[in-house]
Amino acid sequence: MFVQKTFITISAISLFLLSNHSVAQSSETWFQTEFSIFRNESALDRSEELWQPGRTPLDYPQRIDRLATLMDLLMIDELRPQTEENQQQELQEVIPSADAEEFEAPPLSLYPEMKAEERLFKFYDFDREALVHLPNSQSDFQQSNRAIERSADHRLLFHGLWRQPVLAEDQARSIYISGGQQFGKQKELQGSVTIRFNDNADRVVIDADLWISEFSNNLSGSSSWELPDIPNQFENQGDSPDGGFVPTPTRLFHMQQSRDMRSTEFHYLDHPAMGIVILVKPYEVPLLPIPELFQLGSDGGQADN
Repeated sequence: MFVQKTFITISAISLFLLSNHSVAQSSETWFQTEFSIFRNESALDRSEELWQPGRTPLDYPQRIDRLATLMDLLMIDELRPQTEENQQQELQEVIPSADAEEFEAPPLSLYPEMKAEERLFKFYDFDREALVHLPNSQSDFQQSNRAIERSADHRLLFHGLWRQPVLAEDQARSIYISGGQQFGKQKELQGSVTIRFNDNADRVVIDADLWISEFSNNLSGSSSWELPDIPNQFENQGDSPDGGFVPTPTRLFHMQQSRDMRSTEFHYLDHPAMGIVILVKPYEVPLLPIPELFQLGSDGGQADN
């Protein structure tokens, strides 16, 4: 009996290690990425270049994701801020219209009803999951971010720290970026970044497509600047308290830059209106630990009677 149990245990360990090994072999090359985006508050520097409406089109890539945060674990759908449009939709679902022939009230229940489309609760594995914003305790930018925040000439708009597999350009997915002050559904900083390999797959490349907008509170004003719609999957995440307020963009600063980067080195993308400090370094995804159930000798090596 002891021999049989030991054989089963060894087989389980072998399968577990083979599974872990195959995952590690089949997975792509991972990197840890950290960058900060700050605004240049000097009007003189921003005036170095003439910004004209429609000169470069603004748009979001089709393949785009958003960094997950710890707040996503705590914010279930029922606790998210409700926009006026969502509130009206919920009321229409509960209150019958005048054309309805009869209305049957939903049955009362002592327990909350689980929605079919409700997301399942999950814990993030910071060591093994991609596109999860890591804790600031793991940041290499704490000192530089404090320096930016103390500066009168710059203002920090976004800071990101995450890990991901890096792919070729035709397979890479972009990351949705937003930061700074809120104006209706738009934020001061919007756009996307893509972390990918170059054609030779020997350098990591950042493609930055970002814009900073200045807005007017004049609701009846007109503007030649057109902002793209926020991707549907991100529109209701981090809703603003402004409800249906539609701001008028009065000026816009657009950055489109690509940069090949050496890993473990700081890189800086310069622009009259903003700057990006970025650091990428290789990351090896750790194998899953062997559960105690599979460990040899857990029963003290005693044979069963």
